[in-house]
Amino acid sequence: MKHIHITRYRSILTAAAIAAVFCMASAAFDWPQSVETDTPLYAIFGQPAGDTISTAVIFSEPGTVRAAGEGKILAVVNNDARSDAWFPSALGNMVLVVHPDNMLSVYGSLDEITADASQPVTAETVLGTSGTSGWQSGTNSLIFQVIDLEQRVIINPSLLLPSIEQQERRITPGAIYLVNEAGTEYEARSSQAIAAGTYRIYRDIENGTMPYSTTLTVNGAIAESLVYNSISLNRDALVIIGKNYYTADKLYPTPDRQFLGEITLTRGRNILAVTTGNMEGTEATITYTLQVW
Repeated sequence: MKHIHITRYRSILTAAAIAAVFCMASAAFDWPQSVETDTPLYAIFGQPAGDTISTAVIFSEPGTVRAAGEGKILAVVNNDARSDAWFPSALGNMVLVVHPDNMLSVYGSLDEITADASQPVTAETVLGTSGTSGWQSGTNSLIFQVIDLEQRVIINPSLLLPSIEQQERRITPGAIYLVNEAGTEYEARSSQAIAAGTYRIYRDIENGTMPYSTTLTVNGAIAESLVYNSISLNRDALVIIGKNYYTADKLYPTPDRQFLGEITLTRGRNILAVTTGNMEGTEATITYTLQVW
């Protein structure tokens, strides 16, 4: 098997995560592991992951891992052979596959690697079995990443994979909170009297569920829209791009809160609408009428 030093893998990730604009790639993949259960995914792209943002989907159970599509194995990375402290194998043993259209798929947390690094692969090619070599809490199974090398972003793998039931579930906004510039917090209620000014908007994360998109409108005008389709690198930090670059500590100030954006309220009646959407485009909206003084 071919082994790659982790500094080379670091350069791949860095180069693939610095563009500010994401254009949807034309490639389409098959799921690299079985998705026949009701909840095949333990964690999804964009969720909080310790002090950073998840750049992968993580499967709920271990199993046989196959290449997501046609391509060629770039490298097999053995956890035991590493010496770079910058990346002490959060992904464990992994296989990197280069696909047409400059797509790179990464298969981490592999206990056994059976693929030959010199061989071409198809969606039927077995790469190994997932297990416990990666670092994640709560489960030990495949960590699957997709990188668009041309657009230079880490992209949401689910955008290129067939739809599954777990992604089609409706996600409601949950309880909504407004935080002013002084740090004072208000839970949103209709007919609420609130001072004019700038507010950060947060939602409660219920049962660990995460929307694919969130939108804030004030009096019918979009104030902020965040879509979890790609992650970029800004000043050595992973970010989701909205009106600004949002790092994990901005997006998830606490384990049960998600940042939705920033709005400005002016005197008079203000109608705040909070919308969350899933991968299938199904949306849920809560509207509040605020009396602003």
